[in-house]
Amino acid sequence: MNIDKIVEVNIQISEAMSIDGGYDTILIMGPLPKAPGGRTTPDVAGYANLQDLKSAGFTSDDPVYIAASKVFGQSPKPTAVTLIRERVASMYELTYVYNLDEMLKLYDLIMMQRDIEYAKSQEDRRGDT
Repeated sequence: MNIDKIVEVNIQISEAMSIDGGYDTILIMGPLPKAPGGRTTPDVAGYANLQDLKSAGFTSDDPVYIAASKVFGQSPKPTAVTLIRERVASMYELTYVYNLDEMLKLYDLIMMQRDIEYAKSQEDRRGDT
C-alpha cells in the first residue's frame, strides 16, 4: 500500500500577528472592599490603576488591592485589571447564573468591548470615520 499521498500538508511560515488592544488584562476574583464607605462595587469592573481601586473603596489591606498592587508593580505595567466579585451564591445562581462558563463568557465580552473601544480610539486618532 502506498501511503505517500494520503494527506497533503502545506506549511506557510509568516511573522506573528499582534492584536491591537491585546488580551493581556489580568482577571482578579476577590471579595468586596472590607470598608466600602458607602460605595457600590459592581460584580465585574475594570480598573486602570491603584487609585481607581481606592476610589471604589478598596484599601491597601484588601486582598484585591494587594493582588492588583503586585500586578501593577510589574514591568511592563499592564494597562488594566478586571475584578470579578467573589461571593457566596444561592443554589439558583450556581445552577442558572454564575457558572464558570458564564463567567468566562462575561470576561470575553469585557475583552471584546475593550478591543472595540481601543479600535475606535485608534480610528478617532487617525481621523477615520
